[in-house]
Amino acid sequence: MAVKPEYLKGTKAKATLGGVKIKGLNSLTIPQPVRDTFTIEEFEEIDFEETSDLKWERGKMSGNYIKNDATGQAVLRAKLFADEPLTDLRLYEDETDFWAPDVAAKSFSCFKLVGITPPEVQKNAVVPFSCDILVQGNLARFGTHLTGSGIAFVSASGETPDTITDTDSGFLTAGFKAGQTVIVEDTDSNAGQYTIAGVAAGVLTLSSIGDLVDEVAGESVTLHGGSMTI
Repeated sequence: MAVKPEYLKGTKAKATLGGVKIKGLNSLTIPQPVRDTFTIEEFEEIDFEETSDLKWERGKMSGNYIKNDATGQAVLRAKLFADEPLTDLRLYEDETDFWAPDVAAKSFSCFKLVGITPPEVQKNAVVPFSCDILVQGNLARFGTHLTGSGIAFVSASGETPDTITDTDSGFLTAGFKAGQTVIVEDTDSNAGQYTIAGVAAGVLTLSSIGDLVDEVAGESVTLHGGSMTI
């Protein structure tokens, strides 16, 4: 019996700004790390090539222009004119997994827009839309996710690191790992990005001391874990 291949199906890919889907997009190029090469010349018969420092290639969002998309395409244009960073832009591979600036790793991490194509009116009346995306700092792929009402936050005491706890003990099962960045959402006081120093079934130990605010479990909280490596 033939084995069905495992592959990523990106039919539900999308981009969001502040959690709101950008309308009209039908193609995403997600930036990936690359190295350029340069030639080193010597007074010998053969020159040789060397690799440069790692950098992020540019990404691209494209699709169709949507009139009055005040929360999406209009925001992108405004950010381009103002040369403002985008820390809340997420590029989704599928329905759940996304790439986003890794602010916990490098505080200045962000996306910046470097160009939007001019309107090109086509015969079928569809006006294409696309923009190029520059990466500053680090990106991470967030492919670990957990939502629950048993998640609480404990601020550091003395030299004890901050911790996130789960009464359902779901951290290991969900796939969280030491070294990941964790995005915290849907909390009153602790939304943000943090670095995971250690993982147990019911406890995430963070690298920070005093960055969290004590918050008991009760309301549903969502956590996303990610790193630069896939």
